[in-house]
This record gives sequence, C-alpha cells and structure tokens, in this order.
Amino acid sequence: MAYELLGKNFTPPDVHAKVTGRAKYSEDIRADGMVFVKLLTSPMPHARVTSIDASAALALPGVHGVLTADELTTNPPEPQETILTNEPLFVGHPILAVAADTEELASDALEQIKVTYEELPFTVDPLQSLYPGGPNARTNGNVANQGVDLKQPFAVTYDGYINVPADGLYEFQVDSTWDATVVLAGEMIIDDAGSKDRKVKSAVTPLKKGMHRVSIRYNHRGGDAAFRIRYGIKGQGLRQAGGGEFVH
Repeated sequence: MAYELLGKNFTPPDVHAKVTGRAKYSEDIRADGMVFVKLLTSPMPHARVTSIDASAALALPGVHGVLTADELTTNPPEPQETILTNEPLFVGHPILAVAADTEELASDALEQIKVTYEELPFTVDPLQSLYPGGPNARTNGNVANQGVDLKQPFAVTYDGYINVPADGLYEFQVDSTWDATVVLAGEMIIDDAGSKDRKVKSAVTPLKKGMHRVSIRYNHRGGDAAFRIRYGIKGQGLRQAGGGEFVH
C-alpha cells in the first residue's frame, strides 16, 4: 500500500471524523465501574521515602484506594524502571497511585497526601559519579546490573570518526579515571599507560579538513571507571569550532 500512497495526494479515511470531532480517542472511552488513576511522582532527582500519610486522601468520598511500592506484589528488577518506588532515581519517578471516581477527584486526593523524603546525593554527569568520592546514582552503587563483575580487569575499545571542519591545529584531551590510549588516523597521540589516578592529559596535532578515524583503548583494572575525550581547534575551546566529546 505504501507504494500506492507515497508521492500522491490522498484523503485519510479518518480525516472527516477528526476535523468534525467525531473521532474517539482513549480519553473518550468510558466503561461501567471505571475509575481514574493519578500518580504522585518524586520532586527530587534522588531521595528515600521515609513516610507516607494518605489518610486525608482516603477519607474523601469517591476515592477507592492508594497503592504504594510496599503493596506491590511484583516490581521489575534493576536496572529496569520500577512501577512504584520508595527510592526515586529521577524527578518524576512514580511513588504511589491514587484511584478515584473522577480524574478531578484523583488530582484532589494527590494534594491531600503527605510524603516525607530524605534527600540523597545525585549526579547528572556519569564521569563525575565514577571518580573516588563522587556521588552515587544509587544507594547500592553505580552499577545498575549487580550481576556484572567489575573486579576483573578488561579493556574497552572505542572506534569512531570525527568531522574536522577546517585545516588547523587541534587539541585532544583525555580525562580518565584509569589509563587510556588515543590513536588518531593510525598515529598514537596520547599514551597514558600505567596510570591509575584521575588525570587530564592533552595532545596537539595538525589535522586536515574531513573525516578522521579515532580509536580509544581504555584499560580498566577493576572498580568504577570512565573516560571522556574532548577535541577542538587549539586556542578556540574544546567544545567550540568543531569540538566534541566521546564518553564511555
């Protein structure tokens, strides 16, 4: 059918219903005994729920119940997103659900619920969270999949391309918690082998306009770790004039 419609004028079969308002959407569907559910979500990027008082909401006529994470019979395991949680990991993470006769009543019930939070450290930079003493994304560490063994050494290799907008002298900078080697167009420009401390190392190299292959070998010898590579025209900033970054 696609070949019959592409590049041609045609009238969709539902266009008249949409423009006249006769089309039905999920919001328009009603059923006997139907209730409306609203979610109370976290206002904090990382916190622990210490108490929930829903007594005022449950006292409202037409409110059928409040569901919390403790009452769920099942919840997806990490790293999957939970249905409800007592430890929200982002702003908007659902804490509880309210069921009521109408949407407006469910919203009113949410306003009557009192939730107390214990604010926890959070991060928006994965590299920052992996440095010693950095904030953890989760209270049980930064590893979402707890089945992964990070105690064994392994090597990570990144292969990609950078688009150089103009001929010039370019600066590359590696910021790594362990040692990283950067190879550009077949030539090693940064060799940080043997280091296990956080450090920033730079190199300057001339480049011609066009696409250039860049490879990063990152020797991870256990524990939380990450690296970031930035590049840009020397003297014009590492994130300007065609600059960019790779983050693992």
